[in-house]
Amino acid sequence: MSFALVPGSLSGHVNAIRDNAPQYWREVSNLTVRNYLQIYNMRKYGALTFNAKAMAQVWNARAKMPTILPAIDGQPIEFTNWDTDIQFYIGYKGYRGSDILPEAEALQNIGSPNAITNRYDRKSKELAEAMVRHVATSFYLDGNDTANAAEMTGIKTALAFDSATCGAADRIAQANGTYAGQSCVLGNLGGSWSSGMATKPNANLAKDWTAVIAS
Repeated sequence: MSFALVPGSLSGHVNAIRDNAPQYWREVSNLTVRNYLQIYNMRKYGALTFNAKAMAQVWNARAKMPTILPAIDGQPIEFTNWDTDIQFYIGYKGYRGSDILPEAEALQNIGSPNAITNRYDRKSKELAEAMVRHVATSFYLDGNDTANAAEMTGIKTALAFDSATCGAADRIAQANGTYAGQSCVLGNLGGSWSSGMATKPNANLAKDWTAVIAS
């Protein structure tokens, strides 16, 4: 009588998984977003896409402001079409995992008085947990590192720096990487920092503040 709960053929098992797995994985995705603050914020600000239907994630960011000049009588006014945006793009990366529970093993495990654990019930849960952990740790990877070519473009991608320009007394490093097609080098888009401090946060940079953001 215990076998009455099991589909009578391999196709029956496949149909049961096809019906139930999508809903299960949707719940796993929702829990992953809610349980990790960084991933939640990415979704909140539109940087996280489900069921992508394009080759890349593309978005604009304002990087400059129109120039404001003093108003002087008699001086002609030049009308300039200011381009204040830069465009970022990141190709999609994917992760996959797989597991298997042969039909014979599933039938032997269901209702067996000798069963130590319900392997059939644990398979999807363990696979989901492994995926969640991998995605969470991948958030911190450097996507420009050769070893991470197939991995997520993590937050360290934008934090790359030249170790030769960061001494023991320096408080910050000098950025030299790229993120989403844009250079992170100070001043790459123009702008400037003051340099009035006696002791600079980075001696090689010789500016008063961070090497990552230009004003």
